[in-house]
Amino acid sequence: MTTLDEYDMRGAHDVVGDLSADRARQVERFVEGEIVPRMMLAKQRFAAAAIPAEISSVDVALFEESVLWLSAAEADAFVLKLIGRGVPRDAVLTDLLAVAARNIGARWEADLVTFVDVSVAMTRIHHVLRTATRMTPGWPAGAGGRSVLLGVLCEDTHIFGLALVADAFRNAGWRVSYRPDASAADLAKETRRKPYDAVGLSASCDQPTKRVSEEIAALRRTSVNQDLKVFVGGRLFGDDEELAFSVGADGLSSDAFGAPVLADRLVAAQAALC
Repeated sequence: MTTLDEYDMRGAHDVVGDLSADRARQVERFVEGEIVPRMMLAKQRFAAAAIPAEISSVDVALFEESVLWLSAAEADAFVLKLIGRGVPRDAVLTDLLAVAARNIGARWEADLVTFVDVSVAMTRIHHVLRTATRMTPGWPAGAGGRSVLLGVLCEDTHIFGLALVADAFRNAGWRVSYRPDASAADLAKETRRKPYDAVGLSASCDQPTKRVSEEIAALRRTSVNQDLKVFVGGRLFGDDEELAFSVGADGLSSDAFGAPVLADRLVAAQAALC
């Protein structure tokens, strides 16, 4: 007889004890054949919903192959299947898209793929990023109309991580100016033109910290907002907060989804002092 955890079919006998023997057997078969399987299926679905699925190394490998050798449509379909099986949106962005982008970059550095291959793959990853943003909810808007300028330090060309940061800020309700191709001088001019609440700078290149310090100092000198908050991230900094502070930043964000939280905290702390 089919059971469901502590479910005891003797309960069925109790319910139908006063019925005729034939009728009791009919009810018992109905409970066993219809009700219990439905309860088991409901329990399985609840368990799947309660414990978000995780992205495996196999998922990452398959996604990399789809963006390198298949198409944006194939990559979209793959990611939507992950979302459909319960993978959280944040995990899709940080544990799939970001990891795949780094892995493909490593393949290029090892001469396993061409520059054209990488360019096509990154275009497809950006397309998937937009699809995932449309198909799943982001954070509720709560930044109160704050604005952020996002750019790179030292003319860095590794900008996918910055694209994730821009997406995170938009979903958090910030007004975002995304300038991955702007020079340090261009970013300084932009802070002179508009009173941004915060500036986020990414650096994956290996550059002398003196140059990084000079670029951040220039942003502060030219900014029309004298209380401008600057945060940094990227491979150059890793998780080294001391390095971030030493170059003149107000904080360090080691992942895209922590950046809006950090910026909110920095701007709110400054407002409390005023």
